[in-house]
Amino acid sequence: MTAPAAQNLDYDMTPEEGRARTLVTAARTAVAHGDQLLASHLYRRAGNLFKLDRRWQWAGIAYQEAGERKAPFEVDARPDPSLTLAARQGTAIGLLKTASDCFVKDDNPHEAVGCLQTAAELLMDGGDFTTSAGYFTALGLMVAPLHVDAGIRFYEKAVRLHEAATGWYGRLCARPALLGIGELLAQKGDYTAAINHFEGLIKHHAKEIPGSEIGSGYSGSGAALTVSAAYFRAVLCYLCRDGPVAAQEAVQQWDATLPPAGTAYNPERHIMRHAMGTAENRFTAANVARVLRPASSGSSSVHYAAGFGQMLANPLDNYEFADLRGVYPRLEPWARMMLERALRLLRDVEDEGHR
Repeated sequence: MTAPAAQNLDYDMTPEEGRARTLVTAARTAVAHGDQLLASHLYRRAGNLFKLDRRWQWAGIAYQEAGERKAPFEVDARPDPSLTLAARQGTAIGLLKTASDCFVKDDNPHEAVGCLQTAAELLMDGGDFTTSAGYFTALGLMVAPLHVDAGIRFYEKAVRLHEAATGWYGRLCARPALLGIGELLAQKGDYTAAINHFEGLIKHHAKEIPGSEIGSGYSGSGAALTVSAAYFRAVLCYLCRDGPVAAQEAVQQWDATLPPAGTAYNPERHIMRHAMGTAENRFTAANVARVLRPASSGSSSVHYAAGFGQMLANPLDNYEFADLRGVYPRLEPWARMMLERALRLLRDVEDEGHR
């Protein structure tokens, strides 16, 4: 794809689009004369105008051209933290990231993935493993609806980069990618591999929680969040693979070995209790159907009984959930999919029992 240049059109274009097309024409002239930096500057200006005019596809193309032409001139790909936001956005990586965002708005995931992957690889080559890992995590999320195995590979790369950047602490920083690997394994029906993955996370991170108390530092709270998230997902996989009895046994096993569930750092364990019912303490179609119902209007996300949907849709409404951003981005669609699968299974089991 190429950005549109100035030409006669049969519709009235805005002043911004007209200036952008003129800049694209000038950028192509600069490329023809071998001035790549000038071309990058002109393409960036054109991208800004296309973006202002909400021409997302053309903005993405212009930013991509600007970033790819500027990249060879940036010896160190790592962004200088002292730069202003505008200056960081003007680097090759910033331009490619902006191009990816524009393609997302244009509903063009293939181009969005390509631009963001190039930016992630530039960061990796420059030694900024932490930021690169974040980009690869975003790529896993972006590509999963198109190709599950590719999503897993991006998540695995993000985990390796986090570990290379921060050592043992990296597994806490890599929580979204680590959870994403198991989620995609379960999504494609490989429940055994997903269960093994989530249980490995539980065993590894439970050791980081000091005793039965949630630590005041990030290590304790971050480990507790990971354990809670992996616990919830593992039990859902047991429920979908083996049925309600196996899932209830998994809940009992982990509750016997894990520290007590606190409110702020173990939200999924409370959701699981809600799915099992407060009285019968077992998974039933009625209990699972109840947690899938939307909450009543005006209810707080901290009131679990108000409804599963409200808590997942607005997890940060209450201050107690202010540090859950790393856990919740993909929880709602994935958990809803798994609970709907479980609900169908439970209804079949209960129908068989009534015959």
